[in-house]
Amino acid sequence: METEQEFRARAVDFFSRLLEQFRIVERGIKRAEQINKKAVIPAINELRYAARQLFNAQRLFAKDPLNRSERHIIGKRLIIAEQYFLNAEHDICDAVVGFYHQLIARLDAEFGISTITVYFHEYPKLRELRARCLELIADAREDYGRRKEIYDTLRNDAFPEFYAYHQALLDAELTATAQRDKEKKTLDRALAKKKFSDRLSIALAIVAIIQAYYYYYHPLVP
Repeated sequence: METEQEFRARAVDFFSRLLEQFRIVERGIKRAEQINKKAVIPAINELRYAARQLFNAQRLFAKDPLNRSERHIIGKRLIIAEQYFLNAEHDICDAVVGFYHQLIARLDAEFGISTITVYFHEYPKLRELRARCLELIADAREDYGRRKEIYDTLRNDAFPEFYAYHQALLDAELTATAQRDKEKKTLDRALAKKKFSDRLSIALAIVAIIQAYYYYYHPLVP
């Protein structure tokens, strides 16, 4: 049976690990907000729930001595806090991957893959990264045992690429939009010029018909 001293040593390690996880999740929330310009409310709520569990566990942990029931409560609260952190990671992943999924889908529809690639050469690679992340998230939901491993992969391997490409992707969208607007203005001017030319041609044709009609019925006398 575990002694109180052994429990306290194990709990301290657990507290330390969860506090580090708290900082990681907090940074993830801030980074996600910088990307999509929206607060990741679900992750913030999960972080708040985790903090509450940690606070209550820490308050009870300060008691000396601890009986078996109190140790059980502390251990239970730490496990629940860890689960809330995992939920928060899930929400962050959904927010970041969901943002890029929608952005890429919109750019594909508005401009086409080839057009965006002209202005952002890594665009095909970014699209592959998005597909890989969507697949990882689906795997996390199906294989609960690999959930933490998958989130760690997303956070440590995939997301740095997303963040590194972010500004270049936005710049490509701005450039593509400016080029499209420029081409539209050129086309509009050409259409307006053609419309004016067509109207002028019609007007001249009408004048010619009127003149022909007039001279037919009022011939000039030598």
